[in-house]
Amino acid sequence: DNLKETIVLDKDELRVKIGQTATLTAKTNVETTVTWTSDNEEVATVSENGIVTAVAPGTATVTASSQKISDTCVVTVKNAVESIELQNKSFKKNIYIFICV
Repeated sequence: DNLKETIVLDKDELRVKIGQTATLTAKTNVETTVTWTSDNEEVATVSENGIVTAVAPGTATVTASSQKISDTCVVTVKNAVESIELQNKSFKKNIYIFICV
């Protein structure tokens, strides 16, 4: 039986914010051990179970491999807060004077 092994990730692109985690799942057609790696661990790390942790802004490619085959997912990490816009608003000030007797 010449079954050709395949491995496919459930996502080919992932967007996460710093501090967040997301899980990637590798589907294979044969019983095999999947090895997970990140090409940029300063941006995103990946556990042996496919749990991606966002570390710093940027991009990283997470690879799931088994023997001679692999599949990848591009991980984009953004800041938790993209931007804050402050506007100068004028507020009417009310001054109250209380006289206690």
